[in-house]
Amino acid sequence: TLEAVLHLALAGVATAGLARALGARRGAATLAGVAFAAGGYATGYPLDQLAVIGSAAWIPAALGALALAVGTDDAPRRRRLAALAGAASALSLLAGHAQTAAFGALMAAALLAAGLLARRRPALEVAAVWSASALALAAVQWLPTLDFLRRASRTVSAADVLAGLPLADVGQLVVPHLLSCW
Repeated sequence: TLEAVLHLALAGVATAGLARALGARRGAATLAGVAFAAGGYATGYPLDQLAVIGSAAWIPAALGALALAVGTDDAPRRRRLAALAGAASALSLLAGHAQTAAFGALMAAALLAAGLLARRRPALEVAAVWSASALALAAVQWLPTLDFLRRASRTVSAADVLAGLPLADVGQLVVPHLLSCW
């Protein structure tokens, strides 16, 4: 569909932009964009579930804007880039696949932590602007999502979450299908 093609194009262009923001040359950045947009992850299962590719396509845009924001000494530009990264993160979440958006948020947090470890003090400001703008722009979906979760059949109790994996399932990490057919 047109939606899938446009999201694959966005994923490729944004990945190339991320690579450039991280210091790659133009050819290497182009290769990175093509590899992500035409690779197995983007062209496999996500094309059957458009929410997955819709969420994934915005992640490199958010990461690229964050990388540029952490690296600049120009405060107004830094804030604009952080807000742009927040908008991309919000669009990733609003695309409909919360797991993929969460992975993107974790990657963004890792990038910001690397900025802090590199003694880039603006990383704290970037983190604040990014998270505030992402949460504010995604707020339109909070109530519908909470209502959906309340009605969903996959609801898990807090006790189940805190208990973690049953001990029997740990063995399946080493020997898959040991105790079940899944």
